[in-house]
Amino acid sequence: MTTAPTPDLSSALDAAGDALILMQELLGPTDNLPSGFWDDPFVLGFFFYCGYAYAIRAGAGDIPFKALRPLYTRLLDDDGNAVFSQSLIWQMEEEAGFQEGLAAATRFIGATAGQSDYDEDEAVITAHEQARAMMDEVGDDAEVSFDQALFIYLYEGLFAAELRRRFPEMNGGA
Repeated sequence: MTTAPTPDLSSALDAAGDALILMQELLGPTDNLPSGFWDDPFVLGFFFYCGYAYAIRAGAGDIPFKALRPLYTRLLDDDGNAVFSQSLIWQMEEEAGFQEGLAAATRFIGATAGQSDYDEDEAVITAHEQARAMMDEVGDDAEVSFDQALFIYLYEGLFAAELRRRFPEMNGGA
């Protein structure tokens, strides 16, 4: 028997789901994602850790990985169950590509939270420089904050750039 999430866990999972949907939308329309996207271990590792970390940030506390299943079904409908199951398998097996995705997501989450652990990380330094340059260019009329710009540049440097390497068809785009 499956029990319903508590209100705190439910709202935390909703917030984490919103974040994952935004991250997916940054890649463009779902229909345009390359074949095999949701079968790629790096992709699954990145989304797995981001979902977990965002749920914790949103107040879920230390939750078991199995509590993340609703994130996947919200993001991918019925396909989410299979993607979630594969994520758990690769997590337990410590699959190399999945671990690379986890590591990239750990850097992404840590750097967006301002953790100093990543102050010497080249991708983080570059993202900070790009965000500062953008903010200097747009000045006081900026429609985005520094934190939002940093999010985008970190996402690009730690996730999207690797996706373009793994899926060359993603290099065309707008």
